[in-house]
Amino acid sequence: MQSKGSLPARQEIAEQYKWRLEDIYAGDEMWEQDFLAVKKLSEEINEYRGKLGQSAGALLAVLQLAYRLRELNERVYTYARMRRDEDNADPVYQALTDRAENLHTLAQTALSFIEPEILAIPPKTLDRYRLEEPGLTLYGFILDELLRQKDHVLSAAEERIIAGAGEVAQAPANIFKMINNADMTFPAIKDEEGNEAEVTHGRYIRFMESPHRRVRREAFTSLYSSYRKLQNTLAATLASSVKKDVFYARARKFPSALSA
Repeated sequence: MQSKGSLPARQEIAEQYKWRLEDIYAGDEMWEQDFLAVKKLSEEINEYRGKLGQSAGALLAVLQLAYRLRELNERVYTYARMRRDEDNADPVYQALTDRAENLHTLAQTALSFIEPEILAIPPKTLDRYRLEEPGLTLYGFILDELLRQKDHVLSAAEERIIAGAGEVAQAPANIFKMINNADMTFPAIKDEEGNEAEVTHGRYIRFMESPHRRVRREAFTSLYSSYRKLQNTLAATLASSVKKDVFYARARKFPSALSA
């Protein structure tokens, strides 16, 4: 098998097998600049609060600004998260990801007034705006989808509360990621030649495809016995995630989390 011994450190892996996050940001300093830019855009968009029904131009302007904000916010979050994914135990990029998640909640809270205000525009007026302003054609699908989901969009104040809870709601997923990708290790096994080989998430499928039944059995036992030791913690984390889904479904007036 190709996977033998201990898992190599990241610096030991050839560059051709690594992703290039430098294509997103050349360094953390540039990330910091866009982090501040997202904060600024989040403040700017608040200037449109209460004005979306005034004209087609105001509606187009806020949709354009919201798109820029979401795009930049996604870029900031993606870089931080993928840097953390290079080594989930690295506290520097754990902190960067935490900041990115906090920023995401800030941005979502700033954007939360948009959908309720659009839905408050009389349908005939909204249709007229879409005819008057060619630029709104680009956002036609977004507007149509918003109208389809009208029964599940809350008031501006309620949407702001829901958006603000986003970071808390992400806790079960974040806890599982740290357990699964940073803290959990699996016992080593013997490969086909009898050499000690570390079991990892990435190597597990390779071991399970081995023509040797003993290797497959040992790999399976190594992985799942480790999860079994944490079964109560993992069950509590999953239960919290399910409760989160149920809360959002009820808050948005869906008959069930599955329906939502």
